Amino acid sequence: MAPPCGNGPASPGPGVADAGRLRVGIDVRALRRVELSGVGRYCLELTRALVRRPLVEVVALSDGVPAHDLPVAVIPFGGASEVVGEQVGLARAARQQRLDVLLAPANRGLPWAAPCATVLTLHDTVEWDRTLWPVGRGRSWGRLAYSSVLSLAGADLVVTDSEASAAAIRRRLRVSGHRLRVIPLAAPDGFELDPGDDAVASLCARLGVERGFLLYLGGFDLKEDVATLLRAFARIVESIGCDLVIAGAPSSKRSTLEDLAISLGITDRVHWVGFVPEADLSTLYRGASCFAFPPYAEGFGLPVVEAMACEVPVVAARAAALPEVVSDGAVLVAPGDDRAWADALVEVLHATGEERVELAGRARRRVAALSWTRTAQETEGVLREAAAMSNVRRGLRRVAGLGAAPWRIPPWPSG
Repeated sequence: MAPPCGNGPASPGPGVADAGRLRVGIDVRALRRVELSGVGRYCLELTRALVRRPLVEVVALSDGVPAHDLPVAVIPFGGASEVVGEQVGLARAARQQRLDVLLAPANRGLPWAAPCATVLTLHDTVEWDRTLWPVGRGRSWGRLAYSSVLSLAGADLVVTDSEASAAAIRRRLRVSGHRLRVIPLAAPDGFELDPGDDAVASLCARLGVERGFLLYLGGFDLKEDVATLLRAFARIVESIGCDLVIAGAPSSKRSTLEDLAISLGITDRVHWVGFVPEADLSTLYRGASCFAFPPYAEGFGLPVVEAMACEVPVVAARAAALPEVVSDGAVLVAPGDDRAWADALVEVLHATGEERVELAGRARRRVAALSWTRTAQETEGVLREAAAMSNVRRGLRRVAGLGAAPWRIPPWPSG
């Protein structure tokens, strides 16, 4: 076992001396709910992939019981409040577990006085954009402000999912480029395997939909712009022979979109199927004739890659990281333009078999360049880089990080 972080010599970092083994702690609080967000899926897939790295020893840390199976035991930590849990409980657990490096995979959550190296994964900067991510006054604003400052200022290195996100982080949050590392994500292992027609038919029957639907899977926040998809579908509903299936975890924000569907007169052609379990995801994609993904802002866009892995034609917004992620494996459309979206959807839905095969081939080649094995390998490299920093350099870096703290505090809500 590696010696405790912070108690060794200035260099090299702990863990490096222990036959190359690296003891990594991962904050897996994002896995407490069955309904995984994109951040939760990242946390789950990365944890699974890092466990398979031969010289990495993974320790999962949480203040609750994960709702998903992990290949490692979960070490509990806690406190009288969320702040105390993070700043005291998590730091104590990291020390007791003699970690070489602590990874926070969910945009925040790092203890300022961490006893070891720290790496933060910051997926995007949407939470600092008031037009796309409204934040209430009081506790919700204070939580975001405190955690943003401490996590971003204290992290030795920051990982993000795309070059587009890295550019936004540098510009909006003033995080220097030498601290940023870009590591792309991937579809889950095995997504390329066809579950078969019987499995697809069974799932469609359970959901009460006909195979060949237009599919959206994701959240219902403003940034997801599902409203544009609904308006586009209303334009073409009479000219296409399929319904729209909208999948995603239950949310209070969905009711506004349901009201919009009613006002557009398409409610009988739109199926809100709710959360779809992980085991059924690839089958759901295989049942679709087209996958639509309209967000204004997206740090990576895992559903797009998942759909491409299942060889489902994809129409995605030409926004944020999506063009970078899909390359030539999808049809790109201007965000927010429901007329352009309607035209693109009709084009894909009415494409010939040869055209669909060509698009599927481009998607398959793009997806083949992405894998969680690669993501874990590159993440391990960043974790080792952070662990190898001297204690002096780490301390100076955290102090310097506070100098940019005002840039990381979200604006106080107006009104």
